[in-house]
Amino acid sequence: MSTPPPFADLLPFLQGVPIFGGVPDAHLETLWRHADWLTFEADDVLVREGEPARALYVVVEGAIVVRKGETTLSALGPGDCVGEMALIDIQPRSADLVAMTDVKVMALGIADLLRLQTSSLETYAIVVLNLARELSRRLRLANRALVAAGLPTVE
Repeated sequence: MSTPPPFADLLPFLQGVPIFGGVPDAHLETLWRHADWLTFEADDVLVREGEPARALYVVVEGAIVVRKGETTLSALGPGDCVGEMALIDIQPRSADLVAMTDVKVMALGIADLLRLQTSSLETYAIVVLNLARELSRRLRLANRALVAAGLPTVE
């Protein structure tokens, strides 16, 4: 684990992360304080498909690719999050996450989300709704890709 950037320096970044949209600054600070701050070098595997899912990651610096086997599903950069399904369905990882460059991430686990639920149900609801919006956005993108490939879709 690494030391997080000072909260005051990171606040504008956190305010721009879609899953934190509408979250009061005081609750962002709580999430910042309790998050794990991880660093990876280029080509490091952050998680492997099939591993237990314990956290979502917000990319703070660098770039990550999401891979299923040899297929790259997406590339993510600062402000993007990945692993939301870990906090929703608590199933094993569905893909590998690999650092394309040196990467710094903010990792939020299930316990962090539950802590938010007990401290502010309203803020918890905002974060969960933002997670649902992000998952819905990704499903729409996946459906467009399936249509473009001539395959059936599910919505």
